[in-house]
Amino acid sequence: MRCDHSMLNVAAGISLAADLCGLFFSDAISEGVVKQALEPFLETWRKRSAYWTRLDYHWKIMCCGEAGGYGVLAGEVGLRNAL
Repeated sequence: MRCDHSMLNVAAGISLAADLCGLFFSDAISEGVVKQALEPFLETWRKRSAYWTRLDYHWKIMCCGEAGGYGVLAGEVGLRNAL
């Protein structure tokens, strides 16, 4: 599955909510973010298979920044293998 910028926007929002309301979020939610957003992001970035991964495209900064946010979330809940 290829990752587009809207997936990253949603995942970043979920990660922020999980950070602010962590006691109410299960690890399953964080695992879902990793499976549905972080893994496709990493695959898309490695393959450079989306328009936003081009060297001349400015949105890669936003996409990578948001992916970093839920990468931190994954690390906080012990999903380091996903990283």
